[in-house]
Amino acid sequence: MQIGFIGIGVMGRPMTLNLLKAGYNVTIFARHPEKPEVQEVLQAGAKLAPSARAVAIASDVVITMVPNSEQVEEVVAGPQGIFEGARKGLIIIDMSTIAPAVSRKLAELAASRGIHFLDAPVSGGSQGAVNGALTIMVGGEREIFEQVQPVLEAMGKKENIFYVGPHGAGEVVKIVNNILCGPWPGSSESVPVQVGNFPINFPYALSTAASSLALRPTYCIKIWGLPWTWPLRIVYL
Repeated sequence: MQIGFIGIGVMGRPMTLNLLKAGYNVTIFARHPEKPEVQEVLQAGAKLAPSARAVAIASDVVITMVPNSEQVEEVVAGPQGIFEGARKGLIIIDMSTIAPAVSRKLAELAASRGIHFLDAPVSGGSQGAVNGALTIMVGGEREIFEQVQPVLEAMGKKENIFYVGPHGAGEVVKIVNNILCGPWPGSSESVPVQVGNFPINFPYALSTAASSLALRPTYCIKIWGLPWTWPLRIVYL
């Protein structure tokens, strides 16, 4: 399987190195190939492509790990982006933390082109990326998730890789994770939450996602699909 990776930064560098260690052929695109982190990845065996489009042409799966929604849209749907080089059946895994609405929009655009799109944000920080121990929360088609699970396991712990629901669900789970990692009224009980108007499969995802911040397993969220209950409401936009 040929892997493409776009976003060779604090997280992307160790994630790419772990993909190479797992035996995958990796093609990368970097706006500044002269940077030390990019050179390290190239010296480890990755190939450099001149654009995101060229990465897509060379790949079966393309992973993006960039800072924000705008950059994801640019590398996926912009000029010389992934869509321009993608063939039918290509799988895009966006591992950035972005707006759920943007993930859903890109998934719809991808589907219209015969391309698969997963949102798969991560938790665990740079050390988790170095150790190949990230928690990964995946939204999209379950069959595609299962197809790329070995790729994800090169970057994250098998037991901490979760399929959490339809397109955009991974990003919603990451938002909830970020909320729980912040100031929180002391309680070790499960918190019922409604996320939009559809249920999300959430088995211990939050407790393990925040494992690097020492949240206990009892901090798992349960999705009821019912009207929201104190103290947390996530509005799915």
